[in-house]
Amino acid sequence: MKVAMVSRYHGLGDYSLHVSEALQSEVFLLCESDIEQRSFHNVHLVPCWRRKSFLSDIARSVSRLRPDIVCVQHEVFLFGSVLSAILMPLLLMLFRLRRIPIVLTMHGVIPRPLFTAEFLKDAGLPAHPRLARGLYRLLVNGILALSDVVLVTDNWLEKELKRYAPSFGSKISVLALGVPCDLPTLDAKSAKLALGLDKEKKVALFLGYLAFYKGLETLFEAAKILLGEGHEWTVIVAGGRPYRMGTNGSADETAWIRHDSLPGNVRFAGFVPEERLPLYLSAADVIVFPHKYLIASSGPLSMAVGVGKPILLSNEFARIIPYPEPIFGSAPADLARRIAASTHDEGLTRACRALAVDWRGQRNWDAVSRTYARICEQALRRRSTLASAE
Repeated sequence: MKVAMVSRYHGLGDYSLHVSEALQSEVFLLCESDIEQRSFHNVHLVPCWRRKSFLSDIARSVSRLRPDIVCVQHEVFLFGSVLSAILMPLLLMLFRLRRIPIVLTMHGVIPRPLFTAEFLKDAGLPAHPRLARGLYRLLVNGILALSDVVLVTDNWLEKELKRYAPSFGSKISVLALGVPCDLPTLDAKSAKLALGLDKEKKVALFLGYLAFYKGLETLFEAAKILLGEGHEWTVIVAGGRPYRMGTNGSADETAWIRHDSLPGNVRFAGFVPEERLPLYLSAADVIVFPHKYLIASSGPLSMAVGVGKPILLSNEFARIIPYPEPIFGSAPADLARRIAASTHDEGLTRACRALAVDWRGQRNWDAVSRTYARICEQALRRRSTLASAE
């Protein structure tokens, strides 16, 4: 089986690389044209597409490779712009015309109640909520109609997706985002010294892209309260700008951040290369997820749980986390208070350890990758059976 996988390439911890490891075949990862061409075991990076010409670029690569199956790692703004998001079904149609089975992983779903004027303003999308919701519904139904299998990474995403497209419910399956169980870690003080931090100060870490839905405003306000009260903490914001078109959304552009209005112990690390992630995770005494909206599973959350670190979550996560102790609510004062207490909160420690045991057992990458491989093989067999019947 020859596999073509359409995705962005995030590094060695990339979802595409993880799920590809269990596929007993060659996998050609069709990624951005500025990525270095290289190979990892059975996975070959094929830098081929640019934002403005992704349709023709990917179509040419698929025509040349002649894969048995195409796997798509879908994000709404995978190729950058609103127009490219609308054109996604056309790309899938090109694969269908070649009679290639499609397994698409939808990494995010925008819940219907989120289509409000406030959400669209935060996202920098100049559209009326009802119009935006209608277009998104058409997009989702087009993707489901053209795909053989659509995977989502959590049960709540499956429910939201089926609300948009109930007639395609049989195509939708849940395959959780994998949890790394073997990330190398250091002791906290050594990691802090390696990052040039005061080893005696506690570290609260935000890790991930600076996307509009992640509630960074709440974190910054909480940092002002926390540090203004004299607590010995350093707050690290580790992440780069999201890969999408420029918007007016608050945290999609970094220019809105008034560095001079923040305490000196709030540090911006920028984008963190894959090989340095364990260093930041090791240095953290608590990892914070202050999301304003929840529209996708969180890779950084999976990493934080995988290394067993204490986590604090906005109440948006209450729908997916069975333990109430990590949930802080939504007010900056609540978050500041919970950060200050996190290092001696026994209830939080117990809950985070229990969550780590649960997810390492149920969502470890080995199990997730094997399931993904089985789903691809089943999709290929079904398409072969249908072709024979014709």
